[in-house]
Amino acid sequence: MKRFSGLELRKLSINTFAQFLVRLIGSFGTLLATLLIAYFLGYDSVGSFTKVTAFIASFYLLVDFGMNSVFLKIHFKDIDRQMGNLILLRISISLLLLPLVFLITSILPQNELLGTGFSDIERAAIIVYSLTLISFGIYNSLQAYYQHKLAYRLTIIPSIFSFLTMIGIIFYAVQHSNFFLLFTAYIFSGTVYSIFGYLFIKHTFRLSLTSRSFFKFSKNLLHSSWPLGIVLFFNFMYARTDIFILSLYQQNTDVGIYGISYRFFDVAIALPTYLANSTYPLLL
Repeated sequence: MKRFSGLELRKLSINTFAQFLVRLIGSFGTLLATLLIAYFLGYDSVGSFTKVTAFIASFYLLVDFGMNSVFLKIHFKDIDRQMGNLILLRISISLLLLPLVFLITSILPQNELLGTGFSDIERAAIIVYSLTLISFGIYNSLQAYYQHKLAYRLTIIPSIFSFLTMIGIIFYAVQHSNFFLLFTAYIFSGTVYSIFGYLFIKHTFRLSLTSRSFFKFSKNLLHSSWPLGIVLFFNFMYARTDIFILSLYQQNTDVGIYGISYRFFDVAIALPTYLANSTYPLLL
């Protein structure tokens, strides 16, 4: 316990609070977006929106793959030289996953008579929303640097800009009943966060992204992180299989009502994770 006293405890508190504040901003943005869709477009559209986002979220786990924790452990002392490799690896994985998303989307089941499964519009929306895999890869890589430096305070302003971008586009989309524009809001908001997140890091820590020995780096990191990645993937499927089951057996309205309820639950489960994120670099 002596290790976590004084300055360390202050860092833990500040970084845990910063992460939770950012989570509140993000969760409030998602909840507000869901409520706007429900108010202007109805629960049926909320159901479609929930199915599309839940489907792509399963691929987020493959982009994540538990690499941040392993990356920090292996490259704790040379993180500035390896950040470029991590971002490039995540972008590469995202691009490789896009054809897989297209293939699986083309064979998703649909029952037009019962109104269950994935409609043609929802499949097209999945293709559009899948582009967020790229911005998510960059976002997730930057989180490793914030964690290493215990500088989560730098994520607050980019999160606010990202939130305003997303809500602005979604508000325009629902007023004009443009279903596909809803998903471009997340593409643009993710891009805004990535740009401002990197600029804040570069300004504060003078980080310069370069790639060195990329293939060796990728091989070692993927080999070391695959057990954690598989565990995270199954944990996600355990937590979110309900959406896929509802999508196959219930109509969009039921999925939409369930999706709104889950938004409230989503905020409450995050605090222990953020405390662990702040503690991990000190343990290393």
